[in-house]
Amino acid sequence: MHSADIIAAIHKANTTATKIAKAEGVNRCHVSAVIHGRVTSHPVAYAIAAVTGFTTEQMWPGKYLEPAVYREVRKNKSRGRIAGC
Repeated sequence: MHSADIIAAIHKANTTATKIAKAEGVNRCHVSAVIHGRVTSHPVAYAIAAVTGFTTEQMWPGKYLEPAVYREVRKNKSRGRIAGC
């Protein structure tokens, strides 16, 4: 999916990248970088997916784990790289 389509979906959901950033506790530039595929952030990507109604696989094919798989891999760790990725 093109980043412009993701941005449009965010706006159609009556929200903004700034609101998503505040909800996730990150900078708006970080949300923008995720939207454009420049960085990988599962929590931000999942927040965008929740707002837009699209799956992370639809927006960024092959880039993100499914939420249940991600939780299992991460266990209770909130920071750091995922082993093997």
